Amino acid sequence: MTGPIKVFLTEAFMPLLKELDIFGAMFRAEADQQFGADFVAAALARKVCGELETSYGQVVVLSARGRILLGYTGYYAATRQSAEANVCLRDAYLNIRQAGYEVIEVQRKRRNAVIFMKDGKKVIALVNPGGYHRSVARNVYRSEILSGKFDELHLYSYQSANEIRNSSELLFNPIDPSAQTIDATRLFLYSIVPWPETHSG
Repeated sequence: MTGPIKVFLTEAFMPLLKELDIFGAMFRAEADQQFGADFVAAALARKVCGELETSYGQVVVLSARGRILLGYTGYYAATRQSAEANVCLRDAYLNIRQAGYEVIEVQRKRRNAVIFMKDGKKVIALVNPGGYHRSVARNVYRSEILSGKFDELHLYSYQSANEIRNSSELLFNPIDPSAQTIDATRLFLYSIVPWPETHSG
């Protein structure tokens, strides 16, 4: 016997919209698992959220209509670049929480960052899917660690472990003897895997 067609009221999509609002985006595969594929498909059809293709998989973002439902008045349209940055931030946050650390704050406006406590130390984790050039890493280390704002700096990206090792060699062992020395006990580099890859199969 054929079952009835399920119709969702607009208000029913609020849990999904609120979840998207935390980080600005989430992978379609994760949204499907958390809320149900039919539910996410209905939300997309109702245009309360949109979908973007990125280098790491399909990503669900807030639409203009979804933003209005959440009470936002200013116009904003997510781009592929912002979607990639936001799902990377979400994955880094989940990685930090799964490690058992206490998250103090998630920053998304000026930069994508997670501030948390680790064994009594205040840590700032910066997130960029494509990784950080060593000059940028040095500048951040100077402004966040040498200034005394934080005890440790963690840099998260979707780069592979080998890519990070190769690119960071000159960060910790600079050719220029006048370059800022980096304390390897205060700067840590992390390779995280996009959510769909860790949950495939």
